[in-house]
Amino acid sequence: MKVENLRRAAGSSSPQPGMITIKPGLAVTAMLTGLSAMTVARLRRPFGTANNVILATTAAMILSRPLGLSVQRHVTTQTPNASMKIIEVKPFSFFGTPAHFVSTDNPEASTLFS
Repeated sequence: MKVENLRRAAGSSSPQPGMITIKPGLAVTAMLTGLSAMTVARLRRPFGTANNVILATTAAMILSRPLGLSVQRHVTTQTPNASMKIIEVKPFSFFGTPAHFVSTDNPEASTLFS
């Protein structure tokens, strides 16, 4: 995602009301690959070999991409209410990797912590 696109999104509403998207599918990929590797490794011979563990992990990584996008769309990016807005997007470098800090404002949720 380019910095210009993030800055433009900070000044306007999200593509879909109540949706904020930052990084798709990392947790889904980690869970699926870990579970598939553990499951295959616990099988008895001849199925629990290293080749089958690698094959199961590769298949899980391939399947996790569309599943991660679906989870992101329907679960992780739902804001608590429609009043949440992006205030500012600050690009920075984290150990040489580009990253962004997104500041938000949610006036309806401000009474939860007072």
